[in-house]
Amino acid sequence: MWIQWLGTVVMLAVAGYAGLRLVVASRSSAHTHRASDATQVLMGLGMAAMLAPWGDPIPGVGGAALFGVMVVACVVAMLRERVTSQRLMWVQHAVMGFAIVYLFAATPMPMAMSSAHPAADSLGGVLPAAAVTWILIACSGCCAAWSALTTVGVKFQGAAEADTPAGWTLAPQATSLCEGLMAGSMAWMLLAMR
Repeated sequence: MWIQWLGTVVMLAVAGYAGLRLVVASRSSAHTHRASDATQVLMGLGMAAMLAPWGDPIPGVGGAALFGVMVVACVVAMLRERVTSQRLMWVQHAVMGFAIVYLFAATPMPMAMSSAHPAADSLGGVLPAAAVTWILIACSGCCAAWSALTTVGVKFQGAAEADTPAGWTLAPQATSLCEGLMAGSMAWMLLAMR
């Protein structure tokens, strides 16, 4: 139970940070990706809701539909993007969004009770749930590793901003840390569903 509380708090912090980035970016001339930050706010809130020990306040069908729309928007943004690194960012958002849709669809009850009731053997009869789950765990793990590398300074996403509060908030490494926390949490949620 304590790990669910911790995960909920961390995901709310990630969503809050992405929201802060939106506010700071609206007052700054720095080049930011507001749509990406808005996506992170939505994903952080959705993951916090799924991890909440008192039960998921978002209905499964409604959550799957909401995040399904987000996945489509991420795919459209990825197809329109010309810069390769930004295209990869949208791919990561789409994969993470799909994982959230999958969790809403495959787990008919909150994460707090899902260990007592394993997910069905298939998701709509298209692919075995175990295969989809393991693919999403691998993708989430790769996203977490990528984010960890950019957090410690490997320059996939560009250089950090100046040492100011706005610069720290908009720094790519801080965003990468949040993305890594989300990806790691997603991998844990998927493993817990197994």
